[in-house]
Amino acid sequence: MLLINKKVLPIRVSGKERKNKVRTLLLDLAHFRNMLIILISRYYTLHKEGLLNQSIIYGLVAKNYSGKYRSKFQDVLRNIESNPELKELLEKLKAQKEKIDNPPLTQYIIRQVIKDFSNFFRSLESFRKNPEKFKSVPKPPKPKKLSLMMNFSVEANANTFKIEEDKLIIRLRKGKYLKVKLPKDLPYDISSVRLKFFGDDLYVDIVYQQEIEDKKAKGEYRAGVDIGLDELLCVVSENPAIKSFIISGKEIKSFNQWFNKEKAKIMSQIDVLNNETKERDYQNTKEVKRKIEELEIKNKVLSAHRKRWMDNNLHKIARKLVDLLYETGHKVIYIGKDAIESKNGIDLGKKTNQAFVSIPFRRLIELIKYKARELGMEVIEVDESYTSKTSPFADIFEV
Repeated sequence: MLLINKKVLPIRVSGKERKNKVRTLLLDLAHFRNMLIILISRYYTLHKEGLLNQSIIYGLVAKNYSGKYRSKFQDVLRNIESNPELKELLEKLKAQKEKIDNPPLTQYIIRQVIKDFSNFFRSLESFRKNPEKFKSVPKPPKPKKLSLMMNFSVEANANTFKIEEDKLIIRLRKGKYLKVKLPKDLPYDISSVRLKFFGDDLYVDIVYQQEIEDKKAKGEYRAGVDIGLDELLCVVSENPAIKSFIISGKEIKSFNQWFNKEKAKIMSQIDVLNNETKERDYQNTKEVKRKIEELEIKNKVLSAHRKRWMDNNLHKIARKLVDLLYETGHKVIYIGKDAIESKNGIDLGKKTNQAFVSIPFRRLIELIKYKARELGMEVIEVDESYTSKTSPFADIFEV
């Protein structure tokens, strides 16, 4: 039996000119998003009504409206045109849409903003009924400063790309395209592509569907996995042939400590410069702010490097673990999630907290889950509260 599996293949884009071309488009889309958020927020403040109908918003930024909500559209348009602030916002939004010149991508942004506001209003309603379930009052979507934006992405459907031989050609704007070479072993149907930047990196995510064999586990053994710092994965098994083993976390811990140290240096420099702006004249203040922005960009580049490094290594570790357990006849993998939650929720000391909280253990668990699922194995997260000297799986099976 074959299963349809949705997969994502990230391709890192190189070349300064190519990256700038796509990054400029993404920042224009982010600016469109900011203006739409402001328009919806102001409209709600003035009229106590959420502007959350996709068809109506499409009509507002288009040259004319031909949808089925004509009466409601006319009411909204009158409300906007009767208010100078809303009218100006709408005109700027329309101008930004024309500048972007990619209707499928602006439609994607509109859908995402509406989704964000809809989630906010649902959360707010739930908060009013059961405030004890929330740590704080839900906050509405807010515009983000473009110069400090760490990451942004949009998803493009089949209307925005085509495949010619081994190349994916993505339409950016009128007359502007991005060509990406596809792997030779990708004979699958591409359903969509994502354009995204993270720090100084630019990626094209190829979203495709793959038919995979519905594999079954090779045996009935169970294994338990405990997560830690120096010993990233401590694995115990019912299989007498392997018993227990450890996958070291020292390399990840060391890298993360280096990252935290470099980040702390940058943040310290920013703090010093921020203090200087309070003591200098206006001309010098502008120069200091320029230096601060340069440091913030440096910080983004550092974070992008860390994300790349972590993703690559966590994928390898998860693959190594899952393949080994599959080949040695395991059917169920227990992972002690309390080991993560407790260390994220209590003070273990400055150095330990810095190292532990920053390492994406949840990401590692999710990678193990989906890789195991493809091989017919089940992953179960267990709630246990033992000391570090006690196996969290002792009452599941004999160690």
